[in-house]
Amino acid sequence: MITNFTDLKGWLPVDAVVVEGRPGLWWMEMSGVSLTEPFFQQTVERERANGKAELFTEFDALLQLEQSFDSVDPTGFIFHSSRCGSTLVANACRAIASSIGASALPIMIELAIMMPPVACCVITR
Repeated sequence: MITNFTDLKGWLPVDAVVVEGRPGLWWMEMSGVSLTEPFFQQTVERERANGKAELFTEFDALLQLEQSFDSVDPTGFIFHSSRCGSTLVANACRAIASSIGASALPIMIELAIMMPPVACCVITR
């Protein structure tokens, strides 16, 4: 578990899990790592095989982190779970020097599953 939040510089979240009833994120140290594989999980597997360090943080700790540091607001997300060309778009975005592009992040689906259901309504005619 992280006690010094400066330890997160260069780390990326790679998995959303519940550990002993506490929801949180697994992080991997990714300083200097290029997200060159077509899918984010392939990069994670490559770096895991290279022995990159991993650690777990509870969501409560992340709320403290958010209040302690300036964050960078994302300018956009492309999120889709079917064969629609989103991997192509993410890979094209990666070609822009000031952007971070990652395709097929299982963590996004895992986080969506963990979230409580949102009330919605359906209008039919």
